[in-house]
Amino acid sequence: MITLSQRLLVFYDGDCRLCTAAMRMLKKRDKKKRIAWMSFRNPMVMKAYRLKDKHPEERIYAIDTKKRRDFTGIYTVREIAKQIPAYWIAVPFIQIAIFLGVGHQLYDFIAKRRHLFPVGKCKDDHCRIS
Repeated sequence: MITLSQRLLVFYDGDCRLCTAAMRMLKKRDKKKRIAWMSFRNPMVMKAYRLKDKHPEERIYAIDTKKRRDFTGIYTVREIAKQIPAYWIAVPFIQIAIFLGVGHQLYDFIAKRRHLFPVGKCKDDHCRIS
C-alpha cells in the first residue's frame, strides 16, 4: 500500500542480497518515508503493476506517483537520491555521470554482476527457490 507521502514507488529484486541490503539501508535513511519499496519477485506485484515489459530483473524500475513518470537503471538511482536528503549531494554527480554516458555503463556493470540468492530462504547450506 502506498501512502500519500510516498512519491516514488521502487521495484527492487527481493532475491538479490545486494539489492535487499541497499533497500534496507535506503529505507532507514528515508526519514520522511517518500519511497515505497516492492519486490518485483512477488507475482502479484509483477501482475498488478504490469512489470513484465519493464524488465525489472535487468534494471531497477521506479514510478514517480505524483508526476506519473517511470525510470529505470541509473535514472532510478538518481530519483532515489533526490528523495533522501542525505543523498542530495550525490545527485549532481549522478547527473554528470548520466550526461557523460558512464552512469548507464557503471549501473549495468554492477547489475549484471550481482548474485541472485533467495534472501531469507537459505538454511544449512541449502536455498529454497520458488
